[in-house]
Order: sequence, then C-alpha cells, then structure tokens
Amino acid sequence: MSSDPHSNIYNENQTTVIIAEDITPQTEISYFIKEKAVWRALFANLGIASIKFICWMFSKSSAMLSESIHSAADAFNSICLIIGLKRGRRPADNFHPFGYGLEANIWALFASGFLLIGTAISLYNGGNNLLYHTNHTQELLDNYNLIAITLIASIMFEIWAVLSASHAVTDEAEITTNGNIDAFFKSLKYIGQIKSPTTKFVWYEDTAALAGVIIALIALTISKFFVDVSYAHIPDAIASIIIGFLLLGLAIYLLRYNVNFLTGASAKPDIEENIKEIANTTSGISRVIGLKTMDMGHSGLIINLEIEVNPEIQVKDADDIADKLEAKLKEKIKNISHITIEVQANDIEEDWREKFDKVIDEGKQNDILNPTEAKMLSRFFDFTETVAYEIMVPRIDVNFISADAKIDELIDLIISSGHTRIPVYEEDIDDILGIVNAKDVLKVLKNCEDKNNIDIRNLTREVNIIPENKSISSLLNDFIVQKAQMAIVVDEHGGVAGIVTIEDILEEIVGEIWDEYDVQIPEVIQIDEKTLNVLSKMNIYDLNERFNLDLPTEDFQTVGGLIFGQLGREPEIGDEIKSSDITMKVESMDGHKIVGANLYREDGFIDSHNINVD
Repeated sequence: MSSDPHSNIYNENQTTVIIAEDITPQTEISYFIKEKAVWRALFANLGIASIKFICWMFSKSSAMLSESIHSAADAFNSICLIIGLKRGRRPADNFHPFGYGLEANIWALFASGFLLIGTAISLYNGGNNLLYHTNHTQELLDNYNLIAITLIASIMFEIWAVLSASHAVTDEAEITTNGNIDAFFKSLKYIGQIKSPTTKFVWYEDTAALAGVIIALIALTISKFFVDVSYAHIPDAIASIIIGFLLLGLAIYLLRYNVNFLTGASAKPDIEENIKEIANTTSGISRVIGLKTMDMGHSGLIINLEIEVNPEIQVKDADDIADKLEAKLKEKIKNISHITIEVQANDIEEDWREKFDKVIDEGKQNDILNPTEAKMLSRFFDFTETVAYEIMVPRIDVNFISADAKIDELIDLIISSGHTRIPVYEEDIDDILGIVNAKDVLKVLKNCEDKNNIDIRNLTREVNIIPENKSISSLLNDFIVQKAQMAIVVDEHGGVAGIVTIEDILEEIVGEIWDEYDVQIPEVIQIDEKTLNVLSKMNIYDLNERFNLDLPTEDFQTVGGLIFGQLGREPEIGDEIKSSDITMKVESMDGHKIVGANLYREDGFIDSHNINVD
C-alpha cells in the first residue's frame, strides 16, 4: 500500500488490512453472575438429590430413583461447570492468543455426556417397571405423603435454582427485568442467544429438573388417587421414561451445541447477514467481497471481513472507514472477540475509468477542456497502469555499438541516428556495458591528439537495467532521483528487450514530442474509406482506440508483431492474415522486419482524429 496518505486506492495489489484489538467478551460482573448461578444450582442439586434418594429408599419409586439420579448428575455437572468457568477465565497468552474460553465448552461437553448416564438409568428403570411390574407399588402408595412432601420441597429448590439461572440469562443478554417471574419468561425468549456454555447448561438443566420433579409428582398422585392399585405402577414407570427422554433430549442438544463451538463452526446465517448489512450501509463501502466467521461461543465471535471501497477513497480515509465499521460491529453485535478487516478497491476499477472519461467528456462539451487537454488527462489515467514493456523502443529499433568499435564509427552512428545517447555492448547486445553520451565524445575529441587511441569503454557511463513489468510512474521517479535519461529493458530471461527514455515516458502524457532532427512519419494513413496504411511499429491499442476496432492485444503489442505471430514464419511482401473483420497485407520489408502493412475492412474505417484522406 502506498505510503502517501493522499493517494487513491485503485491498484489491484493495494490492500489495507485493519486488525481490530481483541475484545474480551466476558466482564467481571458477568463472570460473577454465572458463577453465582452455578453455585446455587450445585447446592440445590446436592440437597434435592439427598432428599430424593432417602425418599426412594422408603418408596422404591422408579420415578423417584430417576429423579434422585437426575439431581445427583446435576450436582456433578455443576462441579464440572465450575471447573470449566474457572479455567476458561484465564487470560490469553502466546499459546492461546484468543484465551482459554473454549475450555468451558470442554467441561460443559463432559457434563453433557454424563447426563447420558442418568438417561440410561431412567429409561431402564421405567421400562423394566412398565414391562415386568416390580413389587414396590404398595410401598410407593403407602409412603405417598412423604414422597409428595419431598417432591414439593424439591420443586421449591428447583424454582429457586431456575430463577437464579433465569437472571443469569437476562443479565448476559443485557435485558432489563421486573422481578423473578418476568426474568423467567424473558429467559425463555433469549436463552437461544446466550453464548456462555455455563449459563446455557445451568438454565436448561435446572428447567429440565423442575419439569422432571413436577412430572414425578403428577405420576405419583395419579397412581394414588386415580387408578386401580393393580395399575398403580404404570404412571410411575411412564414418568420415569418421560424423565429419561427429557434428559436424553437435553444431553443431545447440549452435546451438539458445545461440539459446534469446539469444531470452529461459523456464526448463524442471521448474524452473518447482519454483519453484511452493517458493512453495506456504512458510508464509503461499495460492497462486501467476502466474510468468514468463527463462533467460539463463550470465547467470542471471530470476524474476517473483506470489503471494497469506492475508488475515489484515499488511503487515510479507508482506514477511517474500517475503524467506523469496526465500531458499528462492536456496538450492534455482542460477544465479538476479534475483527480483521481487509479493504480493497479492485473490481470496480473499470467503473471508475468510465466515470473519469465521463468527467472529461463533460469538460469538453462545456468548453472547460480543449481536445488537447482532454487527451492529456485521458493519457494521465493510463499512465498509472502502464509498464516499461508497453512504451519501450524495441531492441530491433535501437542503435547499439560495440565496445570494440572505433571512435569514428561511434561519431557516424550519432550523426546518422540523431541520438545523443548510444547503448554500448561487449560481446553481444545482451551484454550491455552502459551508454555513451555525445557530449562526452566531444570533450574527448577536443582534448585528444590521436582519436584512434580513444577506447569507447572509457567513455561509457553506467545505465539502469530494469524488468519489462516495471511501472513507468516508478521509473520516472527513478529518472528524476538519479538524474538519468535512459534505462535498458530486459525480459524474464535477462535478454535485452529494448530501451526506455524519459522522453518516452513524457510522451505517454503529452503525446508525441518531436525535435528538429526527427522526421515525422505518420504511423497510419487512411488511403480510402476501407483501407489504411499502417507502420508495423504502431501500437494495436492506439489503433483500436483511434478507429474503434477490436484487434487482439493480449499476445501482441504492435501491428507487425500481430502479423508475424499469426503467420508463424518469416513474412514476405504480399503475405495476408485476417484478424476479426480486418484483412492485413504486408506491403514493405526491411530485411526480416515488416515495415508497413495495408489494412482492409469491408465496413470501412472511421477515424476519431478526423484525418483528411489524401
């Protein structure tokens, strides 16, 4: 990314990455509320389990045994949750950069698995009693009052535990409540949004326990007062089976819930849609390119968001947009632990070019810009995307001289070419030694008595060697800093491909620059409505733009290169190829090199420069 804070984001390689500071989703207050709820559940379950087990010893009720096992399992699970809560609260370190919050899920997963043991015992006792009718029915009926008092006391304990868990749910969801009853009903609504495995587990566990005790009391009452003694075992057995399936459903749900977080599941679709909506409604953002999330439950939500900003957005403003988006996400989505935002402006560059051209056209129509100024502005836009290979003088058109040549040969080459700087090579053209300047030659000739003793090597200056894909904007900066005028362009294999001068770069903005020694030969002449005469060195892109053509530019830069490439052999005068709806015929050659060609098109050529036909 450019270090200039006022540059625009338009290059496909420019990406701004903003990594938000980690957010700790769990505060001291929320931790205290969760721990308090778990401790209350632990004490309630221990007391209830003891009472139920003593009652079962007198009544031999399978439902009561299921309930006592359920409460004992709940107490053990509470211990697991307390351990997970303590260990999951440890701060992040080098080995756990996102903290230890997921350890709470591991202990909750273990507790969920332990529920399956209670499920198996409850289903076994209920099914066994239903099928084989154990001999404890009379004891159950005789001890109805004791069992009923025990169950009612258990209901009171469970209600206390459920209300405590309900307050933990509403506090974590940041919902205001008016008393215990309101807290319970609101916890029913918001329990699905709770991320903490401890809070969720305790609430579901206590609620299931309360439902189980109520079921057991109803079954006992039916057995006592509403059925014949010979069928009194059936309600008790059915209640045990119902409690078993209740535990089974709870265990499966909690197992799946915790496994999802431990395996790095993404956030829910509605949350991801909410993130995209927040991003798309943030000023300056054109669209969301990609979104990845990882819901780590109690540890928080990890968000990786890739956005695209409008091309006119400057780098410093892109940072501000990302900061604004980060703040909005934190405000509207709870439990975020980490945000990474990547800012790009790649895919709408063509739209930006259209907008740029539209502004230029409006300037011309309103007489704010004359045609020359409009052309310069249009060229300036392309300037930022152009590389050395596109504007270089190709190797075949460059005047090189051997380092072993005589000074007279060099003087003749300077005079005949009209160039003041000549590249010098050692053994072959790919072995460039540097460049020789005509001014240095004049100085030596003035002070030298015997020009035959002049070694061109001693006149050679160092020259920059650059790759074909170097941007000309970067190269222009190098020329200015180094006070250089020329660079040698090499291909990927290290061979000389051509040269680039500072004049070539400036011509990309202001157009062709001629001096008094240049012979102005037009690159294209319109012979008639359907025929053009084109120099082989003419750039295909310029030809397409001027005559609104569609000649291929992917593999070839010049008209000569296109003809040579499609022929697949050494060209000869009269050779023809066809590209798109245009027939190209070689008209003149210089050795192996195409000099000029005629282009014929049945639909004719329309010159945007309005050149008069001779």
